[in-house]
Amino acid sequence: MAALSIWLKTKMKKILTFLLALALIFGNVSPLLYAQEATVSSDLTSPTPEPSPEPSPAFEASPSPIVSPLPVLSPEVSSEPTILPIDSHPTPEFESSASIKLPIRVRSLTKRVYKADEKITIVLENTLNSNVQIALFNSDGVEVPTDIEMVSDYDPSVYRILPSNQLKPGRYRVKITDPEGTVTTQDFSWGVLAINPDKSIYLPNEQSLLAMAVLDETGNMVCDAQVVLKITKIPLGSETVASEEELSTQNGGITVNPECFIKDFVLKPDYEAKYQVAEAGTYQLNLTAQTVNGSYSIDDSFEVRDSVVFDIKRSSATRIFPPITYPMTMEVTANEDFSGTVREVVPGNFAVSPLSGAKNYDALESVLGASIGFDDFGINLPALTAPFDLSYPINLGFGQQLRDPLVKQKYADFGLLGHDGVDFDLPEATPVLATDDGEVVRVRANGDYGATVVIQHTWGRSYYGHLSLITKKEGDKISRGHPLGLSGHTGLSTGPHLHFGIKPNENDMNNGYYGKINPLPYLALKPGNQDVLGVQTAPPLVATSLSESQNNQVLIWNLDLKKGDKVTLGYNYQVPNLSPQFYLLGPLQFTKTDGSLTWSEGRRWQLAIDVDGSGANTVDPTTGTVSTTGNTYTFTFDPSEAMDTGGITITVPAGWSAPQGTAGTAGYTVAAGTGNATVARVVSTADSTTGWAEDDGDACGSLGTDTSIKQEGSASISCVNTTTGPDGDDSFSFAFTSEDWSSYSEIAAWFRSDDGRASGEVQFAYDDDAPCWGTGGNAGVVEAFADFALTADTWTYVKRTLAATRTAIVAVCIGSGGDGFDNDTIWIDDVLIGPGAATFTGSGPWTITTRFLDLAATETVTVTYGSSGGASGVTNSATEAVHTFTTASRVSDISTGSYQTLTGGSPTVTLSAPAGPTTDQQMRHGNWFNASGVEQSFTF
Repeated sequence: MAALSIWLKTKMKKILTFLLALALIFGNVSPLLYAQEATVSSDLTSPTPEPSPEPSPAFEASPSPIVSPLPVLSPEVSSEPTILPIDSHPTPEFESSASIKLPIRVRSLTKRVYKADEKITIVLENTLNSNVQIALFNSDGVEVPTDIEMVSDYDPSVYRILPSNQLKPGRYRVKITDPEGTVTTQDFSWGVLAINPDKSIYLPNEQSLLAMAVLDETGNMVCDAQVVLKITKIPLGSETVASEEELSTQNGGITVNPECFIKDFVLKPDYEAKYQVAEAGTYQLNLTAQTVNGSYSIDDSFEVRDSVVFDIKRSSATRIFPPITYPMTMEVTANEDFSGTVREVVPGNFAVSPLSGAKNYDALESVLGASIGFDDFGINLPALTAPFDLSYPINLGFGQQLRDPLVKQKYADFGLLGHDGVDFDLPEATPVLATDDGEVVRVRANGDYGATVVIQHTWGRSYYGHLSLITKKEGDKISRGHPLGLSGHTGLSTGPHLHFGIKPNENDMNNGYYGKINPLPYLALKPGNQDVLGVQTAPPLVATSLSESQNNQVLIWNLDLKKGDKVTLGYNYQVPNLSPQFYLLGPLQFTKTDGSLTWSEGRRWQLAIDVDGSGANTVDPTTGTVSTTGNTYTFTFDPSEAMDTGGITITVPAGWSAPQGTAGTAGYTVAAGTGNATVARVVSTADSTTGWAEDDGDACGSLGTDTSIKQEGSASISCVNTTTGPDGDDSFSFAFTSEDWSSYSEIAAWFRSDDGRASGEVQFAYDDDAPCWGTGGNAGVVEAFADFALTADTWTYVKRTLAATRTAIVAVCIGSGGDGFDNDTIWIDDVLIGPGAATFTGSGPWTITTRFLDLAATETVTVTYGSSGGASGVTNSATEAVHTFTTASRVSDISTGSYQTLTGGSPTVTLSAPAGPTTDQQMRHGNWFNASGVEQSFTF
């Protein structure tokens, strides 16, 4: 009977506790708000989870500090959804309900377009004891190797796909298969948009320069997208939108630059905009691009502050074309004295070198680790001090999963994944300290976390809940480490503790916690502070790139600056020849000699890596026999985009026939295109001044090579004219030995002007005398073309059909069209005629090179190696093996024959030994045959 009595008392206690919880929930709370940190067991000693929202903006500011003690008050209506408290110690009766087996349900992805620094979160319901398979596929339907981490193995299960070097900009499909074989798929795009303000933090009334890039599903740049940038201004200390402005390609607020079409070194962004910032606050960015493949949209932000410790302005490319070297410059103005180090994090697979004209870095270190102050959503925060002195255990960690089925369902109804802060086990009346400098923007006696203080920092907000005494009022400025009140257990709390949370300005409202993030990675906690997993917490040291998350390098500058000093830091970087790809650079961080981090940029620089225009190359046949003769191998090059004046190379391994250019010889090789594709012959690479000269004395103040502005190869020819006003015809030309052009039908070259030229102001000509114009030239030229215009600072491809007599040609010329070049600089690069033929270099291995006058993305070029077959065909290597015919495309340096490796790989031919004669054949009629089938004398 005694045992029965104890059992009945226990059951009655649980029933009463449950009814009390229901009374709290439905008696004191509106239908849309649920109690915070309420318990379902009166004998629990640790606090339980509370909801994620900020205190309601509808609350009035307290006119004076709140005094202790404070009564336990019910929550009030919040501007963000809150949740029913979930007990981390469920009763057996509640546990039994989990035995009901329900079908697994996949929640919809929170978004359809992800920034390149975001992880893709997958939430599955009803997954207890279930084995779920998750796979990722690219737009071609090929499975992509990826890292998937489990955030929660309880219901709901939460997984995240981690960006890696296998994840490239484009469209993807995630496939979830449950144990019953049911398949659910969801599509998303990743890394197809990039945006870079020239500063992460502006001062009031400055002009923001915004650079943007748009890639398609395959990683190719898109230059005809309808781009819209919405900028929403939220003043500092306010949650109310002050203004919204829309810039777009349609209303002229966003400019599409002609450089977008250039597959070469370009610093000018594909899309750019200017925006006048106003007062201090957060400026939220929503970038949307409508393309032929659909609409993409990402969110980003920058800050405006009334003052900054360091004013930093960056300049570099946003969309880059590998493997060209690009500069990064950072103009730094110090607004206080500083002595220490400045660090910049760069992916480990970048080639970094000093930049002329900028202060060189003092050291370069290779490192492993996670990002400095960046959480899973690419958010940058400074190192924060602990909100208390000494050390206290953590009772409940950020994102901890709850088990009570009744309240868990309410929790799930609001789409929240777990606890939205960290509960520290502070005894009552322990001083609570500000974790960073800021302004008190909210003081509530009965807030969402009981007596609550919210501080607005430059980077976001911090939250301090369940206080027993508040010593600050709204509008007060507060410094890092200064007290704001005493800990307590106000609100619906089971005991004294501090609820601490943070919400960055640049937050993801769809991250499952309404933008709040785990504060532990940013808190400098003393030994003894451990989270629920027992992991010691400390700020991480170095930042990561997306593609090499465990391999980075840090550039270090040693600086001594006085207030008002200006310095330009910089470096050159070359990305690997891997495209499409997406990388992040920075942030620039300032650490004093005592090791304290004093300043950091608020965001990282984004780099969208354009596809290299290579495409794929295949060979037929793919097998053969060693040492056989008369073979023909056909290579088909299929480009991924238009490649005017581009090219392809095929490296033939040693041991095969050398490529030849004469019919009837072994290895005779020809090249031809489909459709309008035209194979070219190079007249001049324009990589040196050899053969180039002015046609008159004042055409060019200087005529020379320009390695910084080029379209193909290693340089271009520049004519710098320093005169102003009409000065007659100006011209310069390239002279060569007399050639018969009667078999050619087209001529082409790249042109550029720094001032721009209207149609007719620049002429492109060829002549049977040199120079084409000026002293010693004929009265006219064989043929000239002037029907093209040049946009300022933009390469223009000019291709024209030859119509006149084309024998004994000795010069190609560029003329001014009658009025001179007028204080302008004219560039020319890569002069070609066509149709042409393949050329050959090397002495084994040999390289077959084919240039293009015109090659569209829908056309192909075929290189036939051993085209006439028979005795003049290719002699195969005598080595049994898999022979790789290394292929590359898109000229990077014509003068050295340097091409970029094909991302699609290189074709192979497998050679095997011929089948030998059978025993029958070897022994018949008293004769025998060796392995090559040659008859031998019978010797016994």
